[in-house]
Amino acid sequence: MNFREIFKIVKSDIRVFSLCSILILSITLLFLLFSNNSYKSYALLAPSNENLSEQAQTFKTSSLVSLGLGAVSGDVATIELETLKSFDFFSFFIKKNNNLEDLIAVESYDNILQTITYDKKLYNPAKDKFVNYDDKNDHELLVKSHSIFLEKLTITPDARSGFVKLSLESNSPIIAKKLLDQVIKSLNMYIAETHVKKAEKYLAFLTIQANNTKYDEVKKSIVYLIQKQIQTLMLASESDEFSYKVIQKPFIPITESGASKLLILIIGFVLSILISLSVVIIRNLFR
Repeated sequence: MNFREIFKIVKSDIRVFSLCSILILSITLLFLLFSNNSYKSYALLAPSNENLSEQAQTFKTSSLVSLGLGAVSGDVATIELETLKSFDFFSFFIKKNNNLEDLIAVESYDNILQTITYDKKLYNPAKDKFVNYDDKNDHELLVKSHSIFLEKLTITPDARSGFVKLSLESNSPIIAKKLLDQVIKSLNMYIAETHVKKAEKYLAFLTIQANNTKYDEVKKSIVYLIQKQIQTLMLASESDEFSYKVIQKPFIPITESGASKLLILIIGFVLSILISLSVVIIRNLFR
């Protein structure tokens, strides 16, 4: 079948061809009209060298003197980065920032008025309550929201440099930036609090061991470990970037993420032609 024959078939069945094309284009336009814009904010992080070196040296010394303080399997930075994906961190993040509605209930954003609209099927802004849930910290709601959080958050570590690129997606560019700021701050805070608890526990244990040991060399090692735990406590209390330093702060994105609406429209137009051609050709074969 050559181009001239296809043209004759289309011309003889131009009504069906036109109806199919208009139908598919209408569906594409409706999809674009009712689809929400999506934005991604980005940030670049670097592991805090002071924190990593302190941990590595502490565990190395404790293993040498056989104190049983526990060991770290795998790279410390990787372990701490995986904390971002944990449900424990997510619960801490939500309770600390009280921002669950920003994460899962933002429906649209008006660029002109710079206003955010929430999905009323999920969240009632007037009452500050989620539909079907009396408490924002309801376990079932948090579990469902955790899955959404993991879908919106992208973690891209660079094995060579050690840098970590974070991005977070939202229907509002302002919310995307705000949430990513809170994620980074909460991660450093969560890891710092975790290390403070461990350091306090180790200090109590090491103090008992130092008082009980009779060997000077062992006592010197224990005293060194005590100093390191105190240093960890000081770093955790004084630094806002205990685990990760911010190289590039999150910023408000000005362009949408994902495929542009113009590209989707072009694809829809091409598909409308191809599908319409297929329909009229098949109709012609069965005549």
